[in-house]
Amino acid sequence: MRSVFDIGVSFVVRATSVLVLCAVVGMFVQMVFVAWPLTQSVKVTPLADAQNNIIASERTPDWVPHSDLLPAWRESIMGRVWLREDSDGAISGAISPSMDAAEQWVSLRFNAPEIPLSVLFIDSTQRWLVAVANDGRYRMASLRMDAVEWGNIERIKPFDYHAIGGANETLLFAAARSVRQYHLLKTAGSLYPELVLARTWQVSERILGLAAAPESQRVLILAGPQSIELWNATAQQRIAQKALAEPMEGIGWIDQHHFYAEAARNQQRRVWKVEGNTDAITLASLFTPVQYLGYPEPSQVWQTSSVGKGQEQKFGLTPLLFGSMKAALIAMLVALPCAVGAAFFVGFFMSNRARNRIKPIIELLEAIPTVVLAAVAAVWLAPIFLLVLPELFFATITAVLGIPVASALWRFAPASLHGSRYHGLLPLLLIPVILLLIAAGVLLGGYVEQQWMSGSLTVWLHEQFHVDLVHLNGLLVGIAMGIAVIPGIFSLAEDAVYSVPRHAAEGSLALGASRWRSFRDVILPLAWPGVISAVAIGAGRALGETMIVLMISGNTPILDWSPLTGMRTISATLAIELPETAFSSVHYQILFFAALLLFFITFLFNSLAEVLRLRMRKRFRVLAS
Repeated sequence: MRSVFDIGVSFVVRATSVLVLCAVVGMFVQMVFVAWPLTQSVKVTPLADAQNNIIASERTPDWVPHSDLLPAWRESIMGRVWLREDSDGAISGAISPSMDAAEQWVSLRFNAPEIPLSVLFIDSTQRWLVAVANDGRYRMASLRMDAVEWGNIERIKPFDYHAIGGANETLLFAAARSVRQYHLLKTAGSLYPELVLARTWQVSERILGLAAAPESQRVLILAGPQSIELWNATAQQRIAQKALAEPMEGIGWIDQHHFYAEAARNQQRRVWKVEGNTDAITLASLFTPVQYLGYPEPSQVWQTSSVGKGQEQKFGLTPLLFGSMKAALIAMLVALPCAVGAAFFVGFFMSNRARNRIKPIIELLEAIPTVVLAAVAAVWLAPIFLLVLPELFFATITAVLGIPVASALWRFAPASLHGSRYHGLLPLLLIPVILLLIAAGVLLGGYVEQQWMSGSLTVWLHEQFHVDLVHLNGLLVGIAMGIAVIPGIFSLAEDAVYSVPRHAAEGSLALGASRWRSFRDVILPLAWPGVISAVAIGAGRALGETMIVLMISGNTPILDWSPLTGMRTISATLAIELPETAFSSVHYQILFFAALLLFFITFLFNSLAEVLRLRMRKRFRVLAS
């Protein structure tokens, strides 16, 4: 019966291992499957003649009167406004301060800007009107209910074709073989904003037509009479090119995924469908700086949830990866001295009787859910963290410097106290010393803050170094996460130290070496691979921690090495954005790619830990032989 039971238990263990392995492999395959479309190129497929009767989506709302003479309109939470050029050359329209069904319209009518109009453009704030002529002259007007005031005539380069970019946020001008993208920028001290050149790109042939896709950053260009190029404005990259069988003269968009071209000979419309990675997402765009609209230089930014339709989504993974590494690094700096130091002492120096009591207590801390630690840190520690930061800093300094001094003074203790039976009492003797050192550091920190920092560390740092501290920051994350990973690192490292055969050190002790020297020269080299394995597993857990960084990191995706600023990690981003992301969208695919990246990093750490464990086993085998 015992043999049958052993066989059954062995089968259950092996079956469970196979299931776990299948789950890990399946999770990896699923992430690769979802993120794989990012590697695919854009496909432009012509529709059959029977499918060319797709009705174009109505872009102009019902509340805008139809006009073929330069209509312009804007709708937002601030209200509605529409304008058009009248036959007599004046500009008329209406403005409403609300979006209700019974809104009150106020009529507008004012003189033209004294330039031949080619483009009328209303900015997103509904404060500014831009009138542009083909020769490059333009004027700004402050758009108000009571009056409209024109600014001075300014100039940009002439253009032949124009289009308004996604979500009506930018202006695209084309001349010869170049396309220029402009956006409005108001500088300090100026009364009116100006058109600022944001991007420029070159096409293969002379441009004969230009059309911007609605609610996206795709731009359709008729390059020569028989070639269509599809560009992504954010990436400034051509994502597709289509050769035409006959000359075309008109192009446009039907909806987000269909565009058309009209034959010059018979005005017959041909329709194509666009599929694939139309946002031009590449490894370079994910991990290197990109020039975004409104930014003075290329930047790495993650901003997806707060943008409107057609606005640029910023998929920079570097701030998220940086935040994950930063949080894990601070947590390991907090956890390693405590966990590894405790493992060394408990595993070798402490008596077995004390070890059997102390180790379960420390390991029991791992049963505390991380959400509880995060809640305690967010509710109790975060509000007072900046207030006690000087005391915390000096208490840490005095404890770190004072413990070695106390250890050196222990050498002068009576010889009768250095016996092996007192080794288990050393932590108890050190507790009051640590408390005294912390109290001294607290008093010193309060004194320094009052005398040298004008009573407030945050105000002093802002005035002296222009550093703004936030109460949800990386140091707070590191403290909470460090407490969470201490039990795991301690348990594995202590097992590695305690598993070293004691007869390995007995020889050195017999030759007169001290217990510390025996540990340093005999035990530690054999236990070192296991200790490194424990550290690697702890670092992998810190990288994948979610609830702590989600609740107390501030979730600010910035690139800043300061531990007193916020951060955002990959795991927190997945928890926040994945449930609300449209299925199969580019955002959805990038989140799975980020999850795949996090999976790869943690798998690398765990693989390293396993390799070191096998090395430790091999070394023990050599020792036993």
